[in-house]
Amino acid sequence: MEPTSEDALRYVQAKTKDGPFLIVYDNINMAHHKHNQRLDNRDSFESGTAATLIATGVAAEGEGRTEPAHCLQFEHLMPTLANEKHLRKTMRSHLVSVLQRSFKSYKEVSIPVPSKLLLPVKKTEVFPLPSMHINQATIDGNKDVLETVMGHTLNIPSEWFDGKRILIAGDQLTAYSEQDSFIKKAALRRRFNLP
Repeated sequence: MEPTSEDALRYVQAKTKDGPFLIVYDNINMAHHKHNQRLDNRDSFESGTAATLIATGVAAEGEGRTEPAHCLQFEHLMPTLANEKHLRKTMRSHLVSVLQRSFKSYKEVSIPVPSKLLLPVKKTEVFPLPSMHINQATIDGNKDVLETVMGHTLNIPSEWFDGKRILIAGDQLTAYSEQDSFIKKAALRRRFNLP
């Protein structure tokens, strides 16, 4: 696990001010094998967390909403009528494609896949962040990772989080540990506005 240079870190910190970004992180485990093992020279195992910042530059479809994060309601999660029509057209196109592969009578039928709100083609900017000696397999570990990345690494002040919707998701182990510890999650909820 090697540190990131100060110049590279300043560049990444500037990118957080340019627009939307994603932070992805996961645990890393590295085994160090010694060929001549002795009492003072044994195999070792190093664990930590690696994080990456992805600068998206793409705004979400519903970003214009101004309600606070705690007012998220069921209808906000439902597809719009236009999205539902688009989904039906796309499903019809894929079903015809399956039928074409299976039956000769559908070979002449052509239903193109509809497109909607195509994203502009551009290179994704990915910036590795310094690795951390934090075990993210626990709720406290996840809290420490988020505080380290947002506070210490990216130097984002706590006021930046006020009124923002921040999506935090994880793998099954992360989700299970979050459900297992409601009291410890309260500190994360206050800082990162978890639903």
